Order: sequence, then structure tokens, then C-alpha cells
Amino acid sequence: MTQDDVFDAIVATKPGPDEILFVGRVGKEYAWRIVAPGEPMIGEIDGAFPDAWMFSTIAWPIGADLDVQRAFFDDLVAEVETMANGPDRCRWEFDDPYGYRH
Repeated sequence: MTQDDVFDAIVATKPGPDEILFVGRVGKEYAWRIVAPGEPMIGEIDGAFPDAWMFSTIAWPIGADLDVQRAFFDDLVAEVETMANGPDRCRWEFDDPYGYRH
């Protein structure tokens, strides 16, 4: 699936606030699924370990217009991509002496 395919599928599914959203990528193909509370959080995509992935417990912005949902999704994918040498999304300098944590 492409990012657009994943976005369209998530919007059509309307994940609930108690559901966990999994988004992952193997190569250039993305996959997603909803993990119900209590289900094991397994990150495989078609039997392959993903290059980058994320389990999100943040409620999908159901009811928001598509631009807001797309911005939410784009931010989620950007976080996923940081795991595969994508742009660093740290909000502070690495050598900051205050010891912030992720």
C-alpha cells in the first residue's frame, strides 16, 4: 500500500479512541492495522519484520475535516520514518545539558 492508500483506509475505518493504530513500512510499501486492547502488539507485515513502524495510542481525529486528519497522519508517518534514518524530529539539541528524555 502507498501512504495515500493507508490514509484512505484509516479514514474509512474511523479507529476508535480505545484502539491502537499500527503503521509500518517494508521497503516502499506501507501497512496498517488496528490492534484491539488486550491483543498482542506484533509488528510483522505479511510475515516480514518492518523497516520502520509505530504503535500509536493517540486517538484518531474522527469528525475533523480531511485536512486535519491528513496533517495528523503525515505527522504519524514522519515519526515512523525517523526509525529508518528519516529526518530527526527531536525538539532539542542532542548535547543539551538538561537531560530531556523521549
